[in-house]
Amino acid sequence: MPRVGLSLCAGLLLWRPHGAWLLGVCALKLYTLLCLRDVLTQSLLLALWSGVVGVAALRGTRATARAGLDAVRVTAALTYALASLHKLNGDFFDPATSCADHALRQVAALWPALPTPLASPGLAVLVVLWEIALAGLVLTRSRWLWPVGLAFHLPLTLTLAPAFGAVMVAGWSASVPAREAVAWRRVIRRPAERLGALIGALGALGLEALVRGAPDVWGQAKVAVVGGLLSVWWGALRSRARRVAPGGAWRRARAHPAARWVGVAFVAHGLSPYVGLRVQHTAAMLSNLRIDPECHNAWLFPRYGGAGPYIYIDHVRFGGPEGGAEGLRPKRAQVLRETLWSPTALHTMRANWCTSALRPIALGGHWRGAPFELADLCAPDAFDALDQSWPSPSWLPGHQAFQKNLPRACHAACVH
Repeated sequence: MPRVGLSLCAGLLLWRPHGAWLLGVCALKLYTLLCLRDVLTQSLLLALWSGVVGVAALRGTRATARAGLDAVRVTAALTYALASLHKLNGDFFDPATSCADHALRQVAALWPALPTPLASPGLAVLVVLWEIALAGLVLTRSRWLWPVGLAFHLPLTLTLAPAFGAVMVAGWSASVPAREAVAWRRVIRRPAERLGALIGALGALGLEALVRGAPDVWGQAKVAVVGGLLSVWWGALRSRARRVAPGGAWRRARAHPAARWVGVAFVAHGLSPYVGLRVQHTAAMLSNLRIDPECHNAWLFPRYGGAGPYIYIDHVRFGGPEGGAEGLRPKRAQVLRETLWSPTALHTMRANWCTSALRPIALGGHWRGAPFELADLCAPDAFDALDQSWPSPSWLPGHQAFQKNLPRACHAACVH
């Protein structure tokens, strides 16, 4: 139902733009984030951007319009900056575990005809510097953001992150100066330039087909869109519609004070992994970041005090005595002991596994430094045995703040 609602809001925005439809997007994305275990940073960005710009649109003044667009631009830039910061850890620069090398293997499988000589730590350094460059290009409203950003996101869009690039392009659009937008519009309206965009799309499609390992209509359509976008960008660049005096670009890139405060709050939220509050929705995707105290790996931030936010299951048994010494599901029990958990994950486990054939599901371990014993996870009062200090394990059971499927073993392979 949220997808249906989002599609409806998108259609209304295309038909007749209005701040109310943007606030509808904001409300729906907040619902998926808080209630449906949505783990995506892009969902937080959509909720934030649609909420800020929706309010600005309803106010309808030039000042609020500038503040809204500046808030989108600043937080888009900070997303890249935070992503590069989270990657400054030992596992991201280790070829055996790095998400950068994992992504490169996916790209190599997609485009086997391309050479892929680079590996971590050189590849990891390149990714971090590329993200820092993108942050600067967004923040300064540079027209070179488009080719540099599309080159970064296209391989990820076709492999590991099919929607993240499109969301960030929405963030880039808020950084386009008015004169640049006019140049794009002029280019699109010219028949010759439209033909050039078509040629660019077909050319990109043909080049990509030469290196592709297997056909994928949807993926190749994305490549064609990127080719067309670059053709339009090149046409706007040639038109030289925007002439900026020395220093003028930076003056125009200064953000509205309200947008700066939004950026401060966004950075504070993005740094929350380093105090053990959350990992999801902080631009830490594909970063190899570990915040559990035993496996802390960040270079710039010390290990925080406390027992850590994850639940550690030390022993588990499915079924009663009739299941034998190891219970009814010994392999599943082993997975539980070898994985880090959170209250949200336990709620999901109870929803999926509590059947009459497997009950009782007895768990024991420790959380927040205190031991616990659950005689039966499926019992209505099962979570009373856990530490009930704030936030309670029963509060927002559909909000996924921490990684799932994270192994207890340190130096594990890339986990999104």
